[in-house]
Amino acid sequence: MKNKTIAILAPFFLFIFLFIYTQTQKEPITEESIPVLTQPGIKEGQSAPDFELKTPDGKTIKLSDYRGQKVLLNFWASWCPPCKLEIPDLNEFYSEHKMGKITVLSVNMTYSEKNKQAVQTFQDMYNIKYPVLLDQTGTIAKLYKIITIPTSYFIDSNGIIQKRMIGPLQKETIKNLMDSID
Repeated sequence: MKNKTIAILAPFFLFIFLFIYTQTQKEPITEESIPVLTQPGIKEGQSAPDFELKTPDGKTIKLSDYRGQKVLLNFWASWCPPCKLEIPDLNEFYSEHKMGKITVLSVNMTYSEKNKQAVQTFQDMYNIKYPVLLDQTGTIAKLYKIITIPTSYFIDSNGIIQKRMIGPLQKETIKNLMDSID
């Protein structure tokens, strides 16, 4: 009888011991255990690197000025055919949301253009309504590791990159992605 009691209670006590042991063990803090959200970078889940650029009319704009808003950050050039394709959809989306908590910021890769005037001519020809920022040295394109254009980053209201997309965007895709982030 005593052996039966021990045989029945032993697994129970073993379970209790293992449960308490696993609950009291703490993992050592490593670089991998630090949340990615606190680390700036260009990957999804990282804090979008801040930058400051000028518009064609000389106004200075910083990405961090838009904290509290969702931001579609779009990299493009006037000589890029796929970039031209997405402009009507970006214009329409921006026009519908410019008074809300969503914005479109467009970074022209000015260093790859014939000249600065080509950007203004293109902006006028395509009636671009959203802010155009001039990356004259390529510093921001390099920071965001832009190789293929157009490339777009969907950034939530806390400044965290939620999605990176390469290629021309369509309004429905923009809307769905913006609706899915905070």
